[in-house]
Amino acid sequence: MTTAVEPEKRFIPSVQPRGIRPGAPTVYTVYQLLLKIDSRTADAGQTFDTTIQQTLAWVQEKFPDKLPEAAGPKQRFKCEVPGQRVNCASHDRFWAVRLEQPDSPFDGRPAVGGRTWTTDISIAQRENGLFFGIKVICASLPDCSEKIFLTRPKVIREIAEQTGIIDGIRISPKPLCIGQDITIDDFYNLVTDPNRSLPVIVLSQPDKHRLPVPVLLPYVLDGNYLAEKIFGYAHVALLPWAESFNWTNKVGKAWSVFNGAVRTYHTGLNFETNPLYCHPLTLLEEILFWSEPNTKDIAERAFTSFLINAVQTNSLSRRIDWSGNPFVNDVELMIEQTEQKNLAFYLENSRSDQETLRVLKSQKESQDREIDLLKRSIKGKENEISEYCDLATSAEKDKSYYEDENKKLRAHINVLRMQLEKRQKQKIDDSITIPVTLDDLPEWVNEYLVGRVVLHPRAFQGIKKSDYKNPPLVYKALLLLANQYRDMKLGLVSQEDYVKSRDALQLRDGGSIDEDHAGEYDSAYYVQYPIGTSANRFLEYHLRCGGNTRDPERCLAIYFFWDDESRQVVIGWLPSHLENKMT
Repeated sequence: MTTAVEPEKRFIPSVQPRGIRPGAPTVYTVYQLLLKIDSRTADAGQTFDTTIQQTLAWVQEKFPDKLPEAAGPKQRFKCEVPGQRVNCASHDRFWAVRLEQPDSPFDGRPAVGGRTWTTDISIAQRENGLFFGIKVICASLPDCSEKIFLTRPKVIREIAEQTGIIDGIRISPKPLCIGQDITIDDFYNLVTDPNRSLPVIVLSQPDKHRLPVPVLLPYVLDGNYLAEKIFGYAHVALLPWAESFNWTNKVGKAWSVFNGAVRTYHTGLNFETNPLYCHPLTLLEEILFWSEPNTKDIAERAFTSFLINAVQTNSLSRRIDWSGNPFVNDVELMIEQTEQKNLAFYLENSRSDQETLRVLKSQKESQDREIDLLKRSIKGKENEISEYCDLATSAEKDKSYYEDENKKLRAHINVLRMQLEKRQKQKIDDSITIPVTLDDLPEWVNEYLVGRVVLHPRAFQGIKKSDYKNPPLVYKALLLLANQYRDMKLGLVSQEDYVKSRDALQLRDGGSIDEDHAGEYDSAYYVQYPIGTSANRFLEYHLRCGGNTRDPERCLAIYFFWDDESRQVVIGWLPSHLENKMT
């Protein structure tokens, strides 16, 4: 009898499908703007509605499905297709919309998988006007290595051209000509406006007869091209040759821009407290020999590319207070909170158990929605905090690097100076030309005394107002501080050697004022140092001449302190006496 062989039992383990975990995306802000809408020529309510309709028209161009027919200023709606979403909310004086889309082909480059873009727009009627806010963020999954291109949504230009967006003046994709489109005084008010949100880039007209190489355009850079490229990031102003003299008279030579140079006046400009390097000046010679790494561009084209990139990148690190212009999530929170107040009122006045149950159910639903919105808000804040922490960490690393480099370069300069003086058997400063006016003092200090003497921006105002009749003595006094005084502080020469050099100039020094009494004169005897910070430093000493006279034409007084950290003399005021009980 043949026994049937039972087939071998094979146990195949069940295979669970593996979930795809692409990882958390990295979120970058690629554009942000908050400015006032020009509602001077129309009713604010009408302008509010018009701006919303312009924004919705732009959203419709970007979204593949048709928006609701009733979409408008007072509507709340959501539209969604796979991978794309529009969310709009309106409450009282606030309207907001959010558009979420995947990356798409642009300017010849293919779409990047795993990358999404979110555009938040907010329009708010505040007590001081109608404001338009927009923020664009890009979220990239960990495997997205392609470069993120900074982008400025087209809706900004459409609103700016049809309605008008104001930043002191109406922003425009065309350059502003000083003396023609705006007076010198109005331009001064623009650059010093504490509420200005965008930097101002000034192109000065060169003297064509003195150009080292031929330049085809009236200005070294193409102002029309530049203004078009950085529209929504910065203002571009043209300073004609004749007007550059008026501008110099207005702000002083150190803060001016002329003869083909380009200067960027950043926001928060204060001529008395800001350091010059915070509002960078690039001279004509530097522009004509500019080059950018990894590009074939040179001279004007290379510098234009650098300028565009710098303005766009710097705009992302600017902190904007969005509290007055809430985005969709916050507007929806307002709606839910108002709804809950209304429901609480209905609950107090309900007349039946059935009505009470209905209101309680509505309350629960509204509270659940509020909790969800708060969670999303917290997540958004966490992303924002993370982004700012990354920026702060990067800035701190850059700061440490440049501080270290600065110290090394200072030490190297000192060694080279000593070696050169030893070889020539004379002081380098002995060959320095002494100017006969104070007009060039800031530039002279930066050229010859860098690393030894710091001329605080507040001192520029003293120079500008000066009636002192012996300018060469001011320059010689600064050389004394840069050399013998500094060497004495560093222990390189004796106090007697310094006093001998000081007496040869018929100068004397000592304490400026008792610090206990300095506060009686507001901040006259203090400067913010390090420059650009809010820390106050006392102008402890002053170098002076002129006997007991207080005649500003004959009396010289230079107020300063010694900075042990940078091993420099910091000058806070000159050449006149500061107010005290004697004056």
